[in-house]
Amino acid sequence: MNKKTLKYLEISGAAVTFLIWFILHHFNSLESDHLLNLFFGSANNSVWESIKLYLLAFLGWSVIELCVIIPKFKTFVVIKTFLVYSMGALYCIAATLLQLLGVEVKGIIETIFIMLLSAVIYSLSYQLLLKELNVSYLFVPSLFMLLLFSVSYICFTPYPLKIPIFFDFQNNLYGIIPPNFDKGAIFLDSLYGN
Repeated sequence: MNKKTLKYLEISGAAVTFLIWFILHHFNSLESDHLLNLFFGSANNSVWESIKLYLLAFLGWSVIELCVIIPKFKTFVVIKTFLVYSMGALYCIAATLLQLLGVEVKGIIETIFIMLLSAVIYSLSYQLLLKELNVSYLFVPSLFMLLLFSVSYICFTPYPLKIPIFFDFQNNLYGIIPPNFDKGAIFLDSLYGN
């Protein structure tokens, strides 16, 4: 594996992933009439809605890395899956604790927080991929965990669990903000209605 190419990809990944997160995070306010914004935008201002977008961008960039550096496939999948869950858990724990303490994680604080975590995750990714660890025996559990993330990504937007990471402290609700939910229903009705 070429160290220089990997380093370039990881640095670029941190920047591109952050940029994609920033655009997707604000997609809801830019294109509020489309149903797709519920899957590729923030349905509310909860911790989950913010981090799910970053993790989606991270996985997308990981596919690009896979095609460019052509590493050991199973090891690569295991490392990237570990990083998805590490980033998600770290962000969710820290942001939820801050919100429970009364500190709103939004705006510039949220942006800086994601930027720092992005730098940490991509530097950790670089170190782990360079070591060429023999963790291919974790490939099947990693695939299961990626499937679990995919199902969570789709299901927890309309049907969130009643726990703090899914609670929108700004709008004081769980799940989709009612006006957006109504717009989505109208959109679906226009597509499939009589």
